[in-house]
Amino acid sequence: MIIKKYFETVRNVLQCLAIVLFVWQMIRAVKKYAKYSTVESISYKWFKEIEPPHIHVCPKDQFDMTESQEHGYRLRLYYFSGCINNCDVISWGGNKNLSYEETVRKLYKADLSSIQLMGQINATYRTTFIQPYGHCAEIRGYGQSEDDMPLKIVLNVSAFILVTDPRKTIKFRVAEI
Repeated sequence: MIIKKYFETVRNVLQCLAIVLFVWQMIRAVKKYAKYSTVESISYKWFKEIEPPHIHVCPKDQFDMTESQEHGYRLRLYYFSGCINNCDVISWGGNKNLSYEETVRKLYKADLSSIQLMGQINATYRTTFIQPYGHCAEIRGYGQSEDDMPLKIVLNVSAFILVTDPRKTIKFRVAEI
């Protein structure tokens, strides 16, 4: 009976020490986390000097699966990988040996005329191709002037909208179509 009480007392003391040690560690961790700023500013710029992000509007369901199979790509993934006829041949020109640009035009059907910009007089609009989304309308240059109205994008189709930082995007592209 005395031994049982002794072990119970030792267990309770160890549990109290464990709780005290845990609370002490948590306090140190929170103080260490709060000590440093989570967002560090390396340089300063005027808001007018910052290039606004690029907006890409890509209509959904552009990939033509029937056309893809006629060119030797059984699945969309096979086109991304360049696998023709069970990966016997690797090509992005299809089994009809087209150029990359011709293959993209045949496999991706997009009607970008359904995308309308309103309000922004200084915004520029160009067509780009982004894998796996397809043909996209890239919008640049909005918000550069104090006279600019808010940008409004009107869509008549379902679309992906991608926002990218021009200073952080990779400059390498397969092709500009």
